[in-house]
Amino acid sequence: MVDDDELSALLREVSVEVDRAEARRLAVVAEWDRRQAWANDGAYNGRCWLAAECTLSRAEASSILKTARVVASAPVVAEAVASGALPVAKAEVLASVVTSRTEEAFVRDQEVLLEAASRLAVDEVRKAARWWQRLADQDGAEPQEPEPQLRCTVAGDGTTHLAGNLGVEGGAVFRSVLSQIADQLWRARRAGGDDVNETPPVCMAGRLRADALEEMARRASAADPSRTAARPLISVIVDLPTLEGRAGHPAAVDDGGILSAADVRRLACDAQIARLLTGPDGTVLDLGRTARTASPDQWRALRLRDGGCTWPGCDRPAGWCQAHHIVWWEDDGLTDLSNLT
Repeated sequence: MVDDDELSALLREVSVEVDRAEARRLAVVAEWDRRQAWANDGAYNGRCWLAAECTLSRAEASSILKTARVVASAPVVAEAVASGALPVAKAEVLASVVTSRTEEAFVRDQEVLLEAASRLAVDEVRKAARWWQRLADQDGAEPQEPEPQLRCTVAGDGTTHLAGNLGVEGGAVFRSVLSQIADQLWRARRAGGDDVNETPPVCMAGRLRADALEEMARRASAADPSRTAARPLISVIVDLPTLEGRAGHPAAVDDGGILSAADVRRLACDAQIARLLTGPDGTVLDLGRTARTASPDQWRALRLRDGGCTWPGCDRPAGWCQAHHIVWWEDDGLTDLSNLT
């Protein structure tokens, strides 16, 4: 049985050991990220790999990656973290205020920041770091609550620049239509003989979305004003009592976002509704028949069950995925939900 003083001393000792381990992890992550070693396991990026392989949330993985990159970019700070002179908690605070606009200033001012951090508590370091950020990035935008808005500007070379954000419902409609048109364009180009696999996936996706947005505008300008507009496809998961007005539970848009019960019932007034049965424990039941290709009902069930790509370290949404057999069809695998991912 230890007394209170011994227990306090033990806690300090353990905290030092934890900080030393976290400092070592930052150094390893920095080199690992520089080499892009995460790609060897098929991960989409370092954040996805860390979240899947190191039992971290994606927010924690992002924070560790950013801190490792910032610390590695400033040799004086890196040495202080490695030696234990700068605790990792303070390094994380300093890294949190570094942006693409202030990274050069951070390297320039690293000795001054290190000296200030060494004599301040973590919360005081946070205040000092924010103050430095304001001085280093005086033209930075003031933080504000996001609200639906869209900025459309024309640059001197005639190109149009878009920036903004949409609400949950409007964003879901926009993403659904944009994804459908982008997929149509991709399939048309592949059928026309274009080697779409030559372009890096990220670049291809960005280009397709840009082309799809232009196509969306062209289709809208050619629409017949005497006809009702086509309804976009959005999948909303809602329970029956809420849909019938007997409950007020929120509903989930399948690719992200939450809708209120009132919004769901309003959307359902002019929508196609599909029933998806689940077992008592919420497990999705088998909907399809044994065929090589997953049926639309099975695909809808997969989106609900898996939420997106199930490959370890990948966080791609369902709209970027295809139904895939776990035991391949060629190896007598069945097209049942239990064998699809």
